[in-house]
Amino acid sequence: MKATGTGTTTQRILSASATALVLEFVFQCLAGWYLNRAYIPDPKHAHDTMQAIMSASPHAQIAGFHYWGSAFFIVHSFFHLCLMLFSGNFRAPNHWCWYSALALFGAAFLFQLTGNLLPFDQHGVQTAAVEGGITAGVPGGKAIAAVMMGGEPSVTDQTLPVWYTAHRLILPIALLIGLLGATGMQLRRENAGKAYWIPATIVALIPLGVALVVQRPLGTGATEVDYNRFNAMVSWYTWPLHGSLEAFNNVSPTLGWIGSAAIPGLFVLFLLAAPILAKRLATSGIQFIFILFMAYFIGTGAIFGGGFAPLTGTRDPDQSSYVADNTQKEPATPIDEEIAKQGKVLFEDEGCSGCHEIDGVKATGGPKLDDIYRLHTDPKWYVDFIKNPKSVKKNSTMPAYPDLPEQNLRAMAEFLRKPRH
Repeated sequence: MKATGTGTTTQRILSASATALVLEFVFQCLAGWYLNRAYIPDPKHAHDTMQAIMSASPHAQIAGFHYWGSAFFIVHSFFHLCLMLFSGNFRAPNHWCWYSALALFGAAFLFQLTGNLLPFDQHGVQTAAVEGGITAGVPGGKAIAAVMMGGEPSVTDQTLPVWYTAHRLILPIALLIGLLGATGMQLRRENAGKAYWIPATIVALIPLGVALVVQRPLGTGATEVDYNRFNAMVSWYTWPLHGSLEAFNNVSPTLGWIGSAAIPGLFVLFLLAAPILAKRLATSGIQFIFILFMAYFIGTGAIFGGGFAPLTGTRDPDQSSYVADNTQKEPATPIDEEIAKQGKVLFEDEGCSGCHEIDGVKATGGPKLDDIYRLHTDPKWYVDFIKNPKSVKKNSTMPAYPDLPEQNLRAMAEFLRKPRH
């Protein structure tokens, strides 16, 4: 089979796939336009309007089609990318088609990412908080996180309008550009110019069939408390990146950014450079490097990523770690002030103050801790959490500190459980 020949089976599959991508984009835009008539992108009204949409027909089915279709769009655009790579269609003279397919997959990923916040339920808001914290933890990432979150490196009332604008205006334009390139060039080929409308339409309507059977998830409405909580389980499409982050966190708490940004960035650069590298490397060499990256992301996800949020149901984050002492404002046992002072010094020396805001000291990357004493009064809870966060909160993204001496852990526990008035 010729990789770039006309009329081949691969070429016909690529043409049908490209046609389906066009239809999926059009259907998603129409569904989004329909839902936008009832949706209000404001933290006080977003969840209520989403509940109203989900309680009536055909709004609920269209919302489900939009949700499942967005997920399907990621999977399909990645399949299209892989098919181009393993059929050799990334090499010149097809490189512009390759770049457009890359833009299409990236935009589809960001479409799902930004759309996850729009229902403004607990999972969506806490997921955004985690993503902002991870971004802020990358060298130079604080400014990027501030842009993402609407002025601050953490979730605020302005975060939703920013993500809504990106989801509704910026990304559709990027997707359209990607589609024009990835499909236009593909469909202009000799003997491949026929649009395979019937099979492509069937593929594009698969999410509608799912939506008629399975309702899209919608959890409990978020409050400002959720702006500062990191309990949400990772979403399925960010699960490989989360595994990569955790792999380097296990090496050192200061190296997490390599897994969350450096290696994914290197992967993106490799994909962009693939047509250039192909001038010196055989197609099989490019494909082998791609397989190595995929093995890395799948492997780290399987080993370190843990589970991801369910695709259905409420997806509400586990709040069990927040309920034990949340009615108490004073600790059950007296605070040892001297040990608490030592704990404050250790909190700063260990770099905790760089991630967690406390006592008015600004920080980015992790949740604020000024009110943590209201939630937990038992020093053992703090000791266990700092030593191994996942033993207390299985979805925690905080790195573990298993080698800290017990007296240091106890001192930091005293500092954190000390009431702040």
